Amino acid sequence: MRKILTITLLLFSTFSYCQEKVTNNKFTLNYDVKYFKSKYYPNEERSLNVFLPENYDASKKYPVVYTLDGESLFIPLIQNISVLQDKTQEDNNIIPQCIVVSIENTNRGRDLKPNTGIDPNFPLGTFIKGTEKFYKILNEEIVPFIVKNYSTSGFNVLIGHSDSGHFVTQSYLRNDNEFDAIIALSVNDFGEYFKK
Repeated sequence: MRKILTITLLLFSTFSYCQEKVTNNKFTLNYDVKYFKSKYYPNEERSLNVFLPENYDASKKYPVVYTLDGESLFIPLIQNISVLQDKTQEDNNIIPQCIVVSIENTNRGRDLKPNTGIDPNFPLGTFIKGTEKFYKILNEEIVPFIVKNYSTSGFNVLIGHSDSGHFVTQSYLRNDNEFDAIIALSVNDFGEYFKK
C-alpha cells in the first residue's frame, strides 16, 4: 500500500525536500506501508513504513535507518533525512541516500519495557521476556524482510526514544544484533542504571 504524507508548509519555510511535491503550500513525501506478522505474535499485524530515497534504484545498495516508535518518530525522521540526503542543495548532501523503515508499536509496554534490575531472574544488561521477543522479531524477522524486499547494503542504524532508546542501547551491546550504529534519544537512566 502506498501512503502519501501531506503537510502544510509554513509561509517562511526554507527547507527543500527531495521527494517533495508542492501544491497549494503543501508538500508530500511518499512512502510504502507493509503489513507484517511475526511468528512470535501470530495474531498481531504490525505496520512497517518504508521511505525510499529519491530515484531509488534496485541495482544500487542502500544503508537502512530503522526507527522504533514509528507512529511518532517516522514523520520527523523522513523530513530530516530528506533534507540531509538532498543532493540538489549544496549545504545538504550530508548523509548518503538511505532507506528509512519505521516500526509501529502493537504493544509498546510489552515490547520495549526496560529491565531496571528489580527482578533477579533478569540481571541488568539483559532483556525481560517481552523485550527479548521483540529483539528477536526485529533481528530475525523485520531486518531480513527488508533485506529480501529492498536493495540494502548491510549497514543498519537503529533509532529509539525514551524506553525504545533504552532498547536500542541494550541491543547495540549484544553480539547478535543486526545494527552497526544507534541513535538513542532521551534514554531513561532509572537513577544510575547505566552506572550499574
